[in-house]
Amino acid sequence: MRITFLLPSLAGGGAEYAQIRLANRLAKEGGNEVRIMVIGKERRLEYSVSKNVVVQRCNKERAAIALIDVRKGLMKKNTDYFVSSLTHLNIACMLACLTLGRVRRCKIILSERNHLASGLESMPWLKRSIYRFLVRRLYGYADCLYAVSDQAAWSVRMVSG
Repeated sequence: MRITFLLPSLAGGGAEYAQIRLANRLAKEGGNEVRIMVIGKERRLEYSVSKNVVVQRCNKERAAIALIDVRKGLMKKNTDYFVSSLTHLNIACMLACLTLGRVRRCKIILSERNHLASGLESMPWLKRSIYRFLVRRLYGYADCLYAVSDQAAWSVRMVSG
């Protein structure tokens, strides 16, 4: 299987570390070609990435700016599974995958690690409205969506409708 993980950076957050551990584990198992696409430039956790995992850097400041790079990377590598774990990356992941068309469509696995409703409430009105709209429209196309807790799962259900 060809598996691609989308990370904001290798700066050292909990979501990043969890995804790196999962990528390392999948690369260790036979037959998996594992790649991590990194949006930003930070490298603090790079030492923890296995030699069996390919790191592809977009070197962009924001996920929205890296969307074209993500899409091109998916087209080139013919990914079977695309894994993302933070709301803004989940949205970028969905947009990149859905624009590939049915021929190259990969399985999309999204994870929510935060209480989505609370996170949205702290955003300015316009940004919150855009995020809510995109989550409602895009999350339903994911092949798998999981949350790290019952509260996080409840929050996703509340936001996505």
